[in-house]
Amino acid sequence: MKKKSVIIIGMGGHAKVVIDIIKQNFINVIGYVENKNTKFFNNDYKFLGNDKKILEYGSNKIFLVNGLG
Repeated sequence: MKKKSVIIIGMGGHAKVVIDIIKQNFINVIGYVENKNTKFFNNDYKFLGNDKKILEYGSNKIFLVNGLG
């Protein structure tokens, strides 16, 4: 079974931990969504836009990962 790609919701401090886990599991990150592009700590991932951007992806193709906090 093919692994689904992920979209990270928010790039808060919790996202640092989440990204480490994602990298260890070789999971593809499409990008992240936030209300505004703060570029808090990571320029490695594409800013996709606000939360509404998630609706453009099929739920059978992606997982959403909480990076808020």
